[in-house]
Amino acid sequence: MTLSNLLQAYITKKVTLPTQSIIFHEGSDANVLYIVLKGKVTIKKSCPKGRVRIATLGPGELLGEMSLFDLFTAKRSATATAETEVVLGELNWGFLQQEYLKLSQVQQDILAGLSRRIRLTATNAVIQVGTDA
Repeated sequence: MTLSNLLQAYITKKVTLPTQSIIFHEGSDANVLYIVLKGKVTIKKSCPKGRVRIATLGPGELLGEMSLFDLFTAKRSATATAETEVVLGELNWGFLQQEYLKLSQVQQDILAGLSRRIRLTATNAVIQVGTDA
C-alpha cells in the first residue's frame, strides 16, 4: 500500500482548481497539507531575478508537507500553482499534527531538522541560480 493510498482516509475535502490557480503563496501561513489527486502542480521559489521552478508534482504527491514539521513557525517556503486543472485532497491537519506529536522528541527534532535543511538547501540553490542567471 502506498502513502497516497494510506492518506486517502484522512482527506477532509477535495478541491478542484483551474490551470494557473495559486494554491498557496511563499511566506503565507501554513495550515493545510495537500495530496495531488489529479493534474500537475508547479512549485516555485523567489530569487533575485524572479521565480525559479523547484518541482513539478503529480498524482499521489504531497505539497505543503514541510510545514507540518514546523508546528510553531509554519510558513510556506514556496509558491504552489496549478500547472493544469488539479484536484487536491486537503488532509486533516489536526490529525496529522497529533500523529506527529506522538513521535518521540528525538524523532520530532530529526524531522524538524530535515525540514529546515531542505528549506535552506532550496533557498541557497535558488539564490545561486538567481545570481548566475
